[in-house]
Amino acid sequence: MTKDKLRLLLFDDCNRNCPGCCNRDWDLQALPLCQDYTPYRLIMLTGGEPMLYPEIIREAIAAIRRQTNVPIYLYTAMPEQLDALMPLLDGVTVTLHTPEDIPVFQSFDRTAQNLTGKSLRLNVFDEVGTVICRPEWQVKDHMRWIPNCPLPEGEVLMRYQPSKKSVAKMGGYPMKKIQVTYFFRGSGFCKDVFKVSRYSPLLLQS
Repeated sequence: MTKDKLRLLLFDDCNRNCPGCCNRDWDLQALPLCQDYTPYRLIMLTGGEPMLYPEIIREAIAAIRRQTNVPIYLYTAMPEQLDALMPLLDGVTVTLHTPEDIPVFQSFDRTAQNLTGKSLRLNVFDEVGTVICRPEWQVKDHMRWIPNCPLPEGEVLMRYQPSKKSVAKMGGYPMKKIQVTYFFRGSGFCKDVFKVSRYSPLLLQS
């Protein structure tokens, strides 16, 4: 089968830690960089969570559009600011993982003004329950994690190389994650207050 669909990994940073995530089955940093978008009839932007860095989404779309006008779909589980990007996209797949995702999605669905004529797909995991949305959404419910999930037929998985300008705005470099621990110094002792993952600005060269 011809592999004419590109699944383009923008970066691997994510605000979730899903135990069944398909990304755990791949060595993401070993994926080849995509520099030629012309062989594909459909391009899907994925992560990580792409909506953590909307500017990288915009940059990737611009890079693709310099070469081709094929449909571009975005995969996300974070739709809060998605409507602003919809004029640049041909479609979106939103995934709801937990019941707590429902009000966030429904707020987006209720207020979004740029969904007309777009491909709208909604993936709903089994534990989420019933979701009420506008009829334009193609809903796939009762979803479950697939062990060792294979890449769908006809697809190729590659990664995107963000520009150094975008990397600098984020304060670091995607795909090169480091752990930073902050400490609070109190009365003669150190207390581990919180841990965050961010990107090191020193790792601009992969």
